[in-house]
Amino acid sequence: MTVEIPASDIFDPGTAQPHLYLACKLTGLSAKRRQRLELECHVIQRAAVSAAVDDVPAWELVVYTPLMYTAPWRNEDQPIDIWRRNLHHVVRLADGLIVHGADGASFGVGNEGTLAYLRGIPLLYVHHIDEPVSRQTTGMSLDGLDMSIVPYSSDGELEAAVTEWVRTRRVALSIGPTMRASTAHLWAPLQRELAGAWREQFRAKSHAELAEVCFIAGMGSGEIEITVEYPLMLAALPAGKLVRLGAALGVQVAPFLASIRRLRELDPAEEVALRQWQERNRFGDELRNVVSVAARQMKSADAAKAARRHASGAPRRSDRYDLTTQEAWERLYRAWRDGKLG
Repeated sequence: MTVEIPASDIFDPGTAQPHLYLACKLTGLSAKRRQRLELECHVIQRAAVSAAVDDVPAWELVVYTPLMYTAPWRNEDQPIDIWRRNLHHVVRLADGLIVHGADGASFGVGNEGTLAYLRGIPLLYVHHIDEPVSRQTTGMSLDGLDMSIVPYSSDGELEAAVTEWVRTRRVALSIGPTMRASTAHLWAPLQRELAGAWREQFRAKSHAELAEVCFIAGMGSGEIEITVEYPLMLAALPAGKLVRLGAALGVQVAPFLASIRRLRELDPAEEVALRQWQERNRFGDELRNVVSVAARQMKSADAAKAARRHASGAPRRSDRYDLTTQEAWERLYRAWRDGKLG
């Protein structure tokens, strides 16, 4: 028994809208502070959307603000529901994250920021000039590839900071839906296997035996449930935790991790060109892997076509894809990004 990949995890590359997640402190606020926070979050949300719509050429951007849906003064949802809803938005839907650092933010905001930071998506931390930024947060920005900390002293400065950040991150934000779709595609086989193993154990084992499974995995049963249900949740899991989960469920994880990093069907010249293209564009291994998967699929398709031509006696044609130059990888990347491969 396996769990099907939810439709929300499979996006049509080139058509899905990029999403921003706007995090801010929601607990322990006075009425006055809450009112000011709502106004400033409105400024941020409006600036982000307008930055995309008014850009040349215009593009679309969706901003999700928990303040509007999960604030304690707006609903009475249970803590577990709040946690899971926001977790899914950060891990499965966000292509960038903005943190409003009011009152030094909170532990919950820190959690959301860390999840985004570890995913490597663009992150902006805005704070009023009179409020200090913790050394921990400053250190994150100094270590990370794309995390910015920007102070402001007025709504106008806040709007300008968000507008500039969104426009300078246009490429990174726009490619986000395609990255999420490709990552979900890569991790789907392991997700299905783990989900099937968990369902089987949940059905067949006693409560005591399930407790042992959870102990080996280092995860509660609820955490296991939501993790194995979605490829992107699984992909966001730390490697050590992923290996423990596989051991607990009797699924070999290491071979899968090795397979998604290996470029078996690329010759040395293609491998060198791919690495140079990646470094020139400052793309990480995740993007390198999904593009290389697309390349392998094309090479396999070309080999099959060549075999059919040979069997039919048709004249031999040269391979369509020469991947020994950075320019070739750039063309492949653009075709993959726009959903035009095949």
